[in-house]
Amino acid sequence: MVSVLIALSLAEPALIARVDDKDLTESSGVAASVFAPQEFWTHNDSGDKARLFRFNLKGEITARVMVDAKAHDWEDMEIVRRGGSSTVYVADIGDNSRRRKSVTIIAFPEPRGSGDVAKPTLYELTYPDGPRDAESFAVDPKTGAFYIVEKVNGPSGVYALDKPKPGENKLRRVGAITTSSIVPMSKLTTGASFSPDGKHVVVRGYLGAYLFAVPDKDRAWWKSTGSRLDLRPERQGEAICFSRDSRWLYTTSEGRPCEVSRVQVP
Repeated sequence: MVSVLIALSLAEPALIARVDDKDLTESSGVAASVFAPQEFWTHNDSGDKARLFRFNLKGEITARVMVDAKAHDWEDMEIVRRGGSSTVYVADIGDNSRRRKSVTIIAFPEPRGSGDVAKPTLYELTYPDGPRDAESFAVDPKTGAFYIVEKVNGPSGVYALDKPKPGENKLRRVGAITTSSIVPMSKLTTGASFSPDGKHVVVRGYLGAYLFAVPDKDRAWWKSTGSRLDLRPERQGEAICFSRDSRWLYTTSEGRPCEVSRVQVP
């Protein structure tokens, strides 16, 4: 099934911070911290070490953490709170040439301080229809299911893993979404996130975002009618996440300084 979209008008998105740090030059994923209110974790795109940065809305880096894993092409991240635990998921899913036999989700408890070395659990994922390039990854906080949205200039396939387990896993294609635009290449999807309350999924592109309601019964959000949200113009906007109260969307862009913008969720 391919979803359709409706336009949605909101207050203008706003720039709220600039994070100027020599090590953060290509913010490709972002997620709101559970343990540090009003702070966010991010990572660079391909070519960097396996590491995360935590920043606040004053534009300050408040923590740096290394991850005991490879960083082939990190493209997105998610932080999920289930019960009393908070888990970071980093999506090593980029594959511009569509040659990777499998992609990796790297999971570990959210670090509380700086200087830690995260010891992750690895999930190796294969597609049912051959390699795909993707930059959008989300985790359902209600069920723990993984979702990947492929990056193509047209209907974007949605791939799901209902019950992830450490080691090898096979995704299934469950449907597709469309992103409406007359601008060439602007239909490419570059980031995704579940709201912490589990009620919505957002998928972004370079020029806008698309909000999908999540049905309580079957969780098949890709079948719902998507609502388009305008984002602030960015140099190369690839990352998006919800605030912990699910009321706001935050975005970051590649480049230095890393610009952080915000728009309200309807």
